[in-house]
Amino acid sequence: FQLLLRTHQQSSTQERRTFYRQTPVKRVQDFFKYRFRPFYWKLQKALSGGNVKQSVADVKVEYPVNSWREQYRYETLVGERDILEYLIREIGTDDVVWDIGGSWGMFTTPIAATGADTSVFEPVSNRVERIQKNLSNNNLDATVYEFALGESEQELMLELEGSNPGGLTESTQNGVSAMVRPGDDLIKDGATQPTVLKIDVEGAEVETLRGLEDTLNSPECKLVVIEIHSDLISYFDGDEEELFSRLLDAGFQIEEIDRRNASNYHISAIK
Repeated sequence: FQLLLRTHQQSSTQERRTFYRQTPVKRVQDFFKYRFRPFYWKLQKALSGGNVKQSVADVKVEYPVNSWREQYRYETLVGERDILEYLIREIGTDDVVWDIGGSWGMFTTPIAATGADTSVFEPVSNRVERIQKNLSNNNLDATVYEFALGESEQELMLELEGSNPGGLTESTQNGVSAMVRPGDDLIKDGATQPTVLKIDVEGAEVETLRGLEDTLNSPECKLVVIEIHSDLISYFDGDEEELFSRLLDAGFQIEEIDRRNASNYHISAIK
């Protein structure tokens, strides 16, 4: 039992709280999930037949999986089920949703399943392919943009592997070149004004909002959900004070809706 405790002391505060509320049997099961994670999720993948079924709020989706990491990602939703369910409940069929930082499409697929007009922004090509595969697997449509959103048109090097996947890097070995465009420019070019923004951009939160100033001030934009990485924001020349100021100045009321640790948490901004 002491070994179980020591192992889980290395996990997040949220995971530890969940661990201590569990029965002894469930604790042992979760210990083996953590300690022997590759073997456990390979077994789960074999049992699932290569398809993970998820029910999120009022929608049901299926994620095709090719590896144990994908099985883990789509089955656990990487600890973000509550945030995803919150979004799904707030989104209606008449909404226009921008999923900014689509990653592997974990959020994009159920968002599109609500019937909302969905667009996703993801600059990494293999992740774009995964998003498209998830959508196709569920007979869903979304507009997929293979670039990131930011303050100005530029090209950045983003980390693929390492301590901060999706964040800035100077390494050409572990990074990939990504194009960036201001979100407001898309509106000027004819894209539909979004009513809902979901932002998960690994520290580029302020950088993204700077390019969405007109969008945020538009009366149509009513909800913004952001995963904040306060320890990474400075890499993109931003800070939390500017982030909150931009939302408040645009007329939003802000509430923290989830916290993983001192530097990683989600907020909801509502008009």
